[in-house]
Amino acid sequence: MIVHDQFFSLLLSLSPGDKQSQWYERAAEQGDVGAQVRLAKLYIKGFGVPQNYAEALKLLERAAARRDAEAEFLLGTLYREGKGIPKDLLRAHMWFNLAAAQGHTHALNLRDVAATELDLKQLAEAQNLAVQKRQDKKQ
Repeated sequence: MIVHDQFFSLLLSLSPGDKQSQWYERAAEQGDVGAQVRLAKLYIKGFGVPQNYAEALKLLERAAARRDAEAEFLLGTLYREGKGIPKDLLRAHMWFNLAAAQGHTHALNLRDVAATELDLKQLAEAQNLAVQKRQDKKQ
């Protein structure tokens, strides 16, 4: 993971005119989950591509459908912050919960924070959404 983080940091330091996004686009189109997540991050930040939350959301949903914890974490973040989509703390908690279940420590922390922003009924609903989503992914 350290190598991945170092590579991504290097990529982000490059000027927006660089063409790394084209490589990620090709790999993402072929179903590479890591490329989908990295390309989504580029769209979120607007590095090398125009900032486009809708495209990032599509890519992250594709990666999350294959149980990628980082994609689930990023979806939680987008829903929590309302970036490119309406703010939805229930969905944010659901995505953080799914990522945390796979050991994503940042998701664990943000899931607990999101839980304090929900009442008990909402929290139960968010947890049920996570269970349903995980069951859907198993089928």
